Amino acid sequence: MNRIVSVAELKRHLSEVLGEVAHAQQSVLVTRHGRPVARLVPVEAKVRSLADVAGWLEDRDAFFRYLDEAARNRRRHTPRVLKSS
Repeated sequence: MNRIVSVAELKRHLSEVLGEVAHAQQSVLVTRHGRPVARLVPVEAKVRSLADVAGWLEDRDAFFRYLDEAARNRRRHTPRVLKSS
């Protein structure tokens, strides 16, 4: 499994994390308040098409939990124009 680091941890250990990405060819998921915000990947892992990303994420990846939560919250959202004043 790929490493997961918070933004705060990334700030404290940026050189170490970049070394892991560049030399160990390991991707790192960056989270803020437990939610995915970015993924650091080696330069050689450049995506040329959607087919190239197959296998990047596991079924239990935090990214999918975030998407499920965002979808649930979106269904509960009522646009301002529909809210009664």
